[in-house]
Amino acid sequence: MTRIKTYIFLFTILFTTRLQAQNKYVIAQKGDGIIKLLQRNNLSPSKYRTAFIEINKNQIGKNDQLYAGVKYKLPDVKTNKEETKVKTTDKSKYPVRKYKIFGSTYDTIHITNNQLKSCVFYLVSGHGGPDPGAIEMIDNKMITEDEYAYDVTLRLGRELIRHGARVYIITRDNKDGVRDEKFLENNYSERCYPNKKIPLNQKKRLRQRTNIVNKLYKQNKKYKYQRLLVLHVDAFHPTKSIDLYFYHHKRSKTGRQLANNMKEVIRRKYDQYQPHRGYNGTVTYRDLHMISMTDPPTVFIELGNIKNSRDQQRLMQPNNRQLLAEWMTQGIIKDKLSKQR
Repeated sequence: MTRIKTYIFLFTILFTTRLQAQNKYVIAQKGDGIIKLLQRNNLSPSKYRTAFIEINKNQIGKNDQLYAGVKYKLPDVKTNKEETKVKTTDKSKYPVRKYKIFGSTYDTIHITNNQLKSCVFYLVSGHGGPDPGAIEMIDNKMITEDEYAYDVTLRLGRELIRHGARVYIITRDNKDGVRDEKFLENNYSERCYPNKKIPLNQKKRLRQRTNIVNKLYKQNKKYKYQRLLVLHVDAFHPTKSIDLYFYHHKRSKTGRQLANNMKEVIRRKYDQYQPHRGYNGTVTYRDLHMISMTDPPTVFIELGNIKNSRDQQRLMQPNNRQLLAEWMTQGIIKDKLSKQR
């Protein structure tokens, strides 16, 4: 009996020690959000955000707010077969780069792998400059399409660069950078790459963007995988909630394939994080200027309905904007890997 008690005691010590070794605690710093804290500790927000919230739910404030000086538990690192294709590699083998366009908090990017090496992406967020796009009022504050589309675009650019891609931010704002606020203040300081004033006239504005994209496309003709991604936010009746939907050129098999790969990854993510919700995003062709007048294969993405309260959470919560960027990147990687088979 004494020997059995000894074994149980030893097992308890070993088991407890193993759990303690798995569970790492970190102290939140001023300005930390869940995404920033996870990234600083080399954990993918898209993979570990839900687990982090669950194990720390009693210490997280409204809208997933973290409190500076509070100790938080990090989730156990587990292998996820679905994520193995985009897993992080040894950072010592890859460079660290800085880009002012992403702002002082996010300007440093650790290249984690070369899965998108020799790939070129042109990222255009809708409207900008003198045109804010769709507008809605919430709590006597104005939210605008161009600011939220731009923030997701910047986050998408960072994710693509992390995987070795060459990225051109066509609609750009040297003042904003990536922002973690819920309400993104509207301004009119966006420019067109490299630093051109954006015209008020819509036709001139679209022609300006297509011209620079086509010029860069020709300059980068040695790269076989070049893609244009255009991000917008739609505006419908407030009762209409929409999922991300994708447009491509009618005759572009390449654009359609990329759109389908992005949609499929996002559909799986919704099934994973919101079971039984369903996903109604679509992939269709449409004759839009940014699709029909540009040379690279193009995917035009609508991120949500700015007037719908449910879609507003997708756009306004910084954690959700980051997840959109990560999921779209995984869809792009899926598309790129399919080209190599």
